[in-house]
Amino acid sequence: MGRSKHVVDSIVDVRDFTLYSAEGRRVTFADPSGGVADAAGDFDALVRRHRSELPILGNADTYEDVDFTSQQAVGMEVEIAYLLERESEMRPPGEVHPGAARRGLLRFREMARRCAAHEGSRITWSGE
Repeated sequence: MGRSKHVVDSIVDVRDFTLYSAEGRRVTFADPSGGVADAAGDFDALVRRHRSELPILGNADTYEDVDFTSQQAVGMEVEIAYLLERESEMRPPGEVHPGAARRGLLRFREMARRCAAHEGSRITWSGE
Protein backbone atom coordinates (compact mmCIF):
# COMPACT_ATOMS: atom_id res chain seq x y z
CA MET A 1 0.00 0.00 0.00
CA GLY A 2 1.41 3.41 -0.97
CA ARG A 3 2.39 5.76 1.80
CA SER A 4 2.02 9.50 2.05
CA LYS A 5 4.71 11.95 0.96
CA HIS A 6 4.53 15.27 2.81
CA VAL A 7 6.63 18.14 1.50
CA VAL A 8 6.64 21.10 3.89
CA ASP A 9 5.73 24.54 2.50
CA SER A 10 4.82 23.30 -0.97
CA ILE A 11 1.23 22.17 -0.38
CA VAL A 12 2.11 18.84 -1.99
CA ASP A 13 0.66 15.99 -0.02
CA VAL A 14 0.22 12.73 -1.93
CA ARG A 15 -1.93 10.00 -0.44
CA ASP A 16 -3.15 6.87 -2.09
CA PHE A 17 -6.63 5.46 -2.10
CA THR A 18 -6.56 1.69 -2.55
CA LEU A 19 -9.38 -0.77 -3.26
CA TYR A 20 -9.67 -4.05 -1.35
CA SER A 21 -12.08 -6.91 -1.97
CA ALA A 22 -14.37 -8.30 0.73
CA GLU A 23 -11.73 -11.03 1.18
CA GLY A 24 -9.05 -8.40 1.87
CA ARG A 25 -7.15 -8.67 -1.43
CA ARG A 26 -5.87 -5.54 -3.15
CA VAL A 27 -7.89 -5.06 -6.35
CA THR A 28 -6.63 -3.80 -9.70
CA PHE A 29 -8.98 -2.10 -12.14
CA ALA A 30 -8.95 -0.56 -15.60
CA ASP A 31 -7.32 2.87 -15.55
CA PRO A 32 -9.47 5.28 -17.61
CA SER A 33 -6.21 6.83 -18.90
CA GLY A 34 -5.03 3.44 -20.12
CA GLY A 35 -3.57 0.34 -18.59
CA VAL A 36 -4.33 -1.02 -15.14
CA ALA A 37 -4.27 0.76 -11.78
CA ASP A 38 -4.33 -0.35 -8.17
CA ALA A 39 -4.38 3.07 -6.47
CA ALA A 40 -5.55 6.64 -7.03
CA GLY A 41 -4.13 9.94 -5.80
CA ASP A 42 -2.72 13.33 -6.81
CA PHE A 43 -5.88 15.31 -6.00
CA ASP A 44 -5.29 16.17 -2.34
CA ALA A 45 -5.17 19.92 -2.99
CA LEU A 46 -8.70 19.78 -4.44
CA VAL A 47 -10.00 17.84 -1.43
CA ARG A 48 -8.44 20.37 0.95
CA ARG A 49 -9.81 23.34 -0.99
CA HIS A 50 -13.38 21.94 -1.08
CA ARG A 51 -13.39 20.08 2.25
CA SER A 52 -16.59 21.80 3.46
CA GLU A 53 -18.53 20.59 0.38
CA LEU A 54 -17.40 16.96 0.77
CA PRO A 55 -19.33 15.16 3.53
CA ILE A 56 -17.41 11.89 3.10
CA LEU A 57 -13.95 12.80 1.83
CA GLY A 58 -13.87 16.10 3.70
CA ASN A 59 -14.30 14.38 7.05
CA ALA A 60 -11.47 11.88 6.65
CA ASP A 61 -8.65 12.37 9.13
CA THR A 62 -5.58 13.55 7.25
CA TYR A 63 -3.17 11.71 9.51
CA GLU A 64 -4.95 8.38 9.95
CA ASP A 65 -5.60 5.40 7.73
CA VAL A 66 -9.31 5.37 6.93
CA ASP A 67 -11.49 2.63 5.45
CA PHE A 68 -14.52 3.64 3.38
CA THR A 69 -17.29 1.07 2.92
CA SER A 70 -18.96 0.03 -0.30
CA GLN A 71 -22.02 2.02 0.87
CA GLN A 72 -19.89 5.16 1.30
CA ALA A 73 -18.42 4.62 -2.17
CA VAL A 74 -21.82 5.48 -3.66
CA GLY A 75 -21.65 8.95 -2.05
CA MET A 76 -18.00 9.27 -3.02
CA GLU A 77 -19.01 9.07 -6.68
CA VAL A 78 -21.04 12.27 -6.23
CA GLU A 79 -18.13 13.98 -4.49
CA ILE A 80 -15.71 12.86 -7.20
CA ALA A 81 -18.00 14.31 -9.89
CA TYR A 82 -18.03 17.58 -7.93
CA LEU A 83 -14.21 17.59 -7.72
CA LEU A 84 -13.90 16.85 -11.45
CA GLU A 85 -16.02 19.94 -12.16
CA ARG A 86 -13.89 22.06 -9.83
CA GLU A 87 -10.65 20.69 -11.30
CA SER A 88 -11.70 21.71 -14.78
CA GLU A 89 -12.36 25.26 -13.53
CA MET A 90 -8.94 25.84 -12.01
CA ARG A 91 -5.66 24.00 -11.64
CA PRO A 92 -5.12 23.49 -7.90
CA PRO A 93 -2.07 25.02 -6.23
CA GLY A 94 0.50 22.37 -5.51
CA GLU A 95 -0.30 20.23 -8.54
CA VAL A 96 3.12 19.08 -9.61
CA HIS A 97 2.16 17.67 -13.02
CA PRO A 98 -0.63 19.33 -15.02
CA GLY A 99 -3.50 16.89 -15.44
CA ALA A 100 -2.35 14.64 -12.60
CA ALA A 101 -5.31 15.58 -10.40
CA ARG A 102 -7.78 14.85 -13.20
CA ARG A 103 -6.20 11.48 -13.98
CA GLY A 104 -6.21 10.63 -10.27
CA LEU A 105 -9.87 11.58 -9.94
CA LEU A 106 -10.81 9.51 -12.98
CA ARG A 107 -9.02 6.51 -11.43
CA PHE A 108 -10.70 7.21 -8.11
CA ARG A 109 -14.13 7.38 -9.76
CA GLU A 110 -13.54 3.98 -11.35
CA MET A 111 -12.39 2.62 -7.99
CA ALA A 112 -15.48 4.01 -6.20
CA ARG A 113 -17.80 2.54 -8.83
CA ARG A 114 -16.19 -0.85 -8.48
CA CYS A 115 -16.31 -0.67 -4.68
CA ALA A 116 -19.99 0.38 -4.68
CA ALA A 117 -20.85 -2.57 -6.92
CA HIS A 118 -19.18 -5.15 -4.65
CA GLU A 119 -20.69 -5.38 -1.17
CA GLY A 120 -18.08 -5.83 1.52
CA SER A 121 -15.25 -4.25 -0.47
CA ARG A 122 -13.55 -1.17 0.91
CA ILE A 123 -11.44 1.78 -0.17
CA THR A 124 -8.54 2.56 2.14
CA TRP A 125 -6.98 6.00 2.43
CA SER A 126 -3.41 5.77 3.66
CA GLY A 127 -2.82 8.73 5.95
CA GLU A 128 0.53 10.02 7.08
